[in-house]
Parts: sequence; C-alpha cells; structure tokens
Amino acid sequence: MPTAGALAAAVLLLAGCGDTPTGVSAIPGRTFSVVLGQGLDLRLQNIGPGEYRAPPTISSGAVRFRSVELVTPAVPAGETQLFHFLAVAPGRAIITFEHTIQTSPVIDTVDVR
Repeated sequence: MPTAGALAAAVLLLAGCGDTPTGVSAIPGRTFSVVLGQGLDLRLQNIGPGEYRAPPTISSGAVRFRSVELVTPAVPAGETQLFHFLAVAPGRAIITFEHTIQTSPVIDTVDVR
C-alpha cells in the first residue's frame, strides 16, 4: 500500500454508454470489474513534485493503455493525472503505476469479464 505522501486519492471511472461515466471511489490495491470493450479511466493525485510514469506496467493483455492527461484546474498539492484504458480481452490485469520520485507504487487489479 502506498504511503500517504505517494498518493492522496485514486478514482476509477468506468466509461459506459453515453457521456456520463459511472464513478467508483477507489483506494490503491483494490480490485475492479469491467466488461469486455469497456473503457476505464484511473485518476491519480500526486502529492508534491513528480508524476506517475506513462505508460504504467500492465501484467496481461486484458487491459490496454490508451493515453494519459493532466486534469485541470490544477490543485496546490500536485498534478492530477487521468490514465485511459480499454478492456480488450477477458481476464485479469494488474496495473502498476510507478512514481518519478515516490518509492511506493500504486497497484490496482482489473478483472475483465
């Protein structure tokens, strides 16, 4: 589990049909389920300098990294990054986010059904 300095919050947004994604509050180390073909966005809040490296490490081909962007407006604590993924095959993917300064990674699991 990352230290408090490594991560303030993580939020998983499951992009469904339409323009309004369903938001699920998340803490690192949790497991999420998505449907094959579904997009998902993982929001990571940095505390202090540095950022999470892109692309993150993904343990299998069940999930594909699409892109990352900075969320605006910026907050004083540090950058907020939004990582975009797509569920492309049934199975389990462990996504590991390494930080450029902090030593504790953020690790989440995604089950694609």
